[in-house]
Amino acid sequence: MNPRHYRDMIIRAVAEPDGETLDLIVSHVIDAERAKQILRANGYGMTGLSASATAALVPAISTRTRAVIQHAGRASDTAGVPQFAATDGAFVQAVREWDALCAAQAVPLSLLQNP
Repeated sequence: MNPRHYRDMIIRAVAEPDGETLDLIVSHVIDAERAKQILRANGYGMTGLSASATAALVPAISTRTRAVIQHAGRASDTAGVPQFAATDGAFVQAVREWDALCAAQAVPLSLLQNP
């Protein structure tokens, strides 16, 4: 969407009597800022860089790494909230190392998944 669309949406949200849309916009901005803080804490980006530019600095991970992170990082409950013993960055690094090892030894992804 173009900036004018967002501007018009914000103006309409401010004019709403219940403030529901404005609250959604505010929570989205807060979430984007938090994501930017997390990325900066992990060494990506710098002051003045937008959230999308900061996120673009994060290297892509392989499909295998993504599958392992999603599988191993899930709690047994239905909420699916990741439960990591170490920091997320350390976990991702460990998975990347595991991914490199598996790629070198040609371990099929199906062996890494529970039946």
